[in-house]
Amino acid sequence: MRSHKTQTNCVTSSSIRHELGSGSTDGTVRIWSLDNWQQQSQWDCAGDSCTSISFHPQGSYLRTKAKSSMCLRLKVCNDY
Repeated sequence: MRSHKTQTNCVTSSSIRHELGSGSTDGTVRIWSLDNWQQQSQWDCAGDSCTSISFHPQGSYLRTKAKSSMCLRLKVCNDY
């Protein structure tokens, strides 16, 4: 199983998608299956430490925020 290289700053879960999302100081966001604990996807959080992560209540989007950016990134969950 792959994991973050540094400390995990934030986690979120989606009961609809049965997934867990995690964001780290290594600048990555990772999505994990709650069924088998395998990593489903990984991408960069605007090239900086991820400070906030949350699934949309209906499970369609994942919102992330980087430490040095006021921008929020929305990821369409079907893309991963």
